[in-house]
Amino acid sequence: MKCKKSTVMACAAVLACLCFGLSGCVMMLHGGDALYQVSTLDALLAGCYDGAVLFSELVRMGDTGIGTVDGLDGEMIAIDGIFYRIDVGGSVHEIPDDTMTPFAVVTYFQKDRAFPVSDISQDDLKDALTKALPSVNNMYAIVVTGAFSRMTVRSVPRQTPPYPPLAEVIEHQSIFELEDVSGTMVGFFFPDSMEGINVAGFHLHFITDDRRAGGHVLDCEVTDAIVEIDDSSALFLVLPENQAYYEYAPPGGEKDSHLNGK
Repeated sequence: MKCKKSTVMACAAVLACLCFGLSGCVMMLHGGDALYQVSTLDALLAGCYDGAVLFSELVRMGDTGIGTVDGLDGEMIAIDGIFYRIDVGGSVHEIPDDTMTPFAVVTYFQKDRAFPVSDISQDDLKDALTKALPSVNNMYAIVVTGAFSRMTVRSVPRQTPPYPPLAEVIEHQSIFELEDVSGTMVGFFFPDSMEGINVAGFHLHFITDDRRAGGHVLDCEVTDAIVEIDDSSALFLVLPENQAYYEYAPPGGEKDSHLNGK
C-alpha cells in the first residue's frame, strides 16, 4: 500500500512530538528553520523580568541565541549549545540548567549563506547584512565570527520587584569598551511588522573567544570576520504564566485603531 508523502510527514511529526516534545515538533515540521522565543519584547520593556522557562528546557529548543536571565540579571548569549550570562560587572558565567529566563530567542543554527567582511563599521556591517537577506519581511538568525578592533557592549544590573521598566534600568547600564578582541556576535533580524514581539531590525550580543567578556552590542568595528545567516520561516512563541505578565498593560497603537475601524 502506498502512503501519501503528506501523510507520512504528518505521522513522523506526531511521532517526533511524542518522543521529543515541542523541540521534536519544531525540528520536524520546519526542518530546523524555526525560532523559539520566550515572551515578547513589549512585556520585557514593561518590566516583566520574572523567569518563565528553565534553561534546561531552552537548551532543547536551540543551540544558538540571545536573551536575558531571571530578574534581568545581565545579558545572555548561546553558542554551540552552551548558554552564558554576562553580568553587570562584565564577567561571564555559564548558566545553570535550573535558572530561568524571562525573555530569549534560540534556534538550531544551520547557515543558508555566508560571506566575509573586513575593515567595516557596525553601520556598514548592517548594510551588508541587509543586502544579503532575501527579504526584509522574514526572520533570520545571524552569527558573525572573527576579529574586531573595537567592540562596545553593555550589561544591566539584576532587578528586584517591583520591577521598573527597561528604559529606567538602562539608565544604570554598564558599558564596556573592548579593543582588539576575537569572538562571536550572535543575534537576529526581525521585520518591522513584528515590532513589539521582538526588536525590529538587528539585535546582537557578543562574547569573546576566551569567554571572559561580552554583552549586548552597542557598536563595533570589524577587522576581519565571517558572517553566517540562517533563514527562519517559523516562530514558536511561549508566553509567561505568571502574575506580572498577566497584569501588564500592552501598549496600544495605530494598528489597533485601524484593525478596529477607528
